[in-house]
Amino acid sequence: MTIPEKDVVSHFCLKGYNKYYTDSATLYFYPMTNDESIIKKSLIQCKDSYTTILNKKNLTGKKMDNGKEKNAIERIADAFCDIKNNNNDIVLPPPPQPDDVESFLNLLGSRIRKLTEKEKQEAFQQHLQLSYEMLRNNRHN
Repeated sequence: MTIPEKDVVSHFCLKGYNKYYTDSATLYFYPMTNDESIIKKSLIQCKDSYTTILNKKNLTGKKMDNGKEKNAIERIADAFCDIKNNNNDIVLPPPPQPDDVESFLNLLGSRIRKLTEKEKQEAFQQHLQLSYEMLRNNRHN
């Protein structure tokens, strides 16, 4: 749930705490005790559980990047390049085969497209009425 910044102070999660910490990476806010420990409140087995997850003094941005970390787009691009460089073709699954209903609707659609706008509306209404009556009759049988 996103709430306006001005409403954070009055949020029920901070009740009983004078301070809070906002994680700049996630924009989550956590209650902070007087010794500046950050408390993560969670609902586990229908009970509130309080766990100290960080101490404000130890907050540092750590990067796992030693030149090997890549974002998702770079990994996808590399995968496509590997396929191209190894002369491997991308094998796609065959397109789904239309069933009899889909084939009929395509045929019906191609015929209706040849009608004037007024005739199209009439055709839509007639086909909807026909299918409604058939469904209604099947329920009674």
